[in-house]
Amino acid sequence: MPMPAAKENKHNIKMTRHSRLAWLSKLGLCLALTLCLIDNAYVFAQGDKHGLADHIRLAEHYHDLGQYNQAKLELEAALKLDPKNPEILNSLGAIYLNLSESSPESEKRISNLVAARKYFTSALNLDSDFAAAWNGMAGVYYLSAENTKAISCYKKALALAPKRAYEVYTNLANTLRDSGQMVDAEENYQKAIELNPLYAPAHNGYAELLYNKQRFSEALPEAVEAIRLKPDYATAYYHLGLIQCAGGNKTDALKAYLLSLRYEKNPRYGQDTRLLISQLGLDISLVSAHDLEQFQNNLCRPTPAPSAVQKNKKQAEAAAELSATEANLSKASVPELPEGPLRSELNTIHILMTNKEWERAAAELSVLLKKHPDDAVVLNELGLVYFNQKKYSAAEKLFKRAIVSSRQQSSTIYYNLGQVYLCNHNLIKAQECLEKAKGLAKNEPGNRALINNTLGIALKQKGDLSGAQTAYEEAIADGGKQYPVFHYNLGMLLEKMNKQKEAAKEFNLYLQLDPNGLNAKNAKNHLSKML
Repeated sequence: MPMPAAKENKHNIKMTRHSRLAWLSKLGLCLALTLCLIDNAYVFAQGDKHGLADHIRLAEHYHDLGQYNQAKLELEAALKLDPKNPEILNSLGAIYLNLSESSPESEKRISNLVAARKYFTSALNLDSDFAAAWNGMAGVYYLSAENTKAISCYKKALALAPKRAYEVYTNLANTLRDSGQMVDAEENYQKAIELNPLYAPAHNGYAELLYNKQRFSEALPEAVEAIRLKPDYATAYYHLGLIQCAGGNKTDALKAYLLSLRYEKNPRYGQDTRLLISQLGLDISLVSAHDLEQFQNNLCRPTPAPSAVQKNKKQAEAAAELSATEANLSKASVPELPEGPLRSELNTIHILMTNKEWERAAAELSVLLKKHPDDAVVLNELGLVYFNQKKYSAAEKLFKRAIVSSRQQSSTIYYNLGQVYLCNHNLIKAQECLEKAKGLAKNEPGNRALINNTLGIALKQKGDLSGAQTAYEEAIADGGKQYPVFHYNLGMLLEKMNKQKEAAKEFNLYLQLDPNGLNAKNAKNHLSKML
């Protein structure tokens, strides 16, 4: 699904809806690296020149209030006192960039952009190693749709090691994304978030990239984290609405769009959002002010769902849980196959699934589903294919249909639906489905072991460490030596609970059972720290 955008094409100046979030982060760096540095690095070193420090302080004050014309006047007064000051020149460039964004007339936007380029060029002529000026010049190129030059300038800024490099990484990622260089863009978003997990524009930009790649379950926590960090972030609510709409959650999409309108200051972007609201086909009056407040409070709660990059920071632990999940999918995800021709057709499709030929498998199962629209096994299999393609919303719908068709008697289908909720970090529903699966698997010790392990993962993520320990121990009791990774998962949990002796025992058991396993190196590292 493409990202809706409103474009201003005159003079080839790019002003799309999503360029705004890139723009905000650009301006943040330009001013953060200049106004604060002028006072410290210049005034104290050179001495005040007839009120230079006062002009700088007033400029910063007006900027913080969003009164950019007043800030510009103070900076121009400061420049008259010291015309060779690169910091003042750079700050003026940043102000003109901001005025370019906020100007309603195209001609004014263009003239402000020309002025910004002039001031950044002057700053760089005086100091070619000025990271903030390179960042500002990149912003000029970006808004002029000269992405190649913008990328070059951002890389130059990064090479000069700016103090707030996470902002430049975000700017670079935005430009790479808009240039279609998605792999490089994703890498730079991740770098930005690793450097500063509290920087909302990085999460917001990353959410847009993931949305454009139709990785909706990954985009969702990024958009939510941006909102949690900046509750008045209009564009983040806009992205959340797009993601929810893509997942079929129209009511939540409507709430997100309404909150975006509450904080949106640009009428053009507001018009975009109203158009999307009209396309939902919902009655706006059905969402009360209380509903909207509750929705926003839930988004901004102190304990957010982890973002994609935050998950990557726990790679060792995630590796164990992923290996367990893969085992679950391969051994506990398929209900008993029916006899007859359908069984033969499904066996053929299973070969495609084993070889991870998901597109072919999806095509074959879609044809089969037309012939057998209420067959629980076919519904489940297609749900598994979509799950492996990370199409979680589609998988969820199919598993729910399969549950109805199986008369709510299949532990494996409940288990599969629980894994969808787990991947979407909907831990309450994940726990409900997994406990239902566990209850139905009373006479299936192999499946029950896998279900308990996944239940342990869900409970651990919920913060119920005691419940997670019980689930892991039950998984080990049922699974015996078949799944060494269960011992690793329990070891990680016990270490988190400060039960070092018990954790060491589980890590040692894991290494005895699978000395060359996926998590062997991590287990040894944890043991070495316990000595």
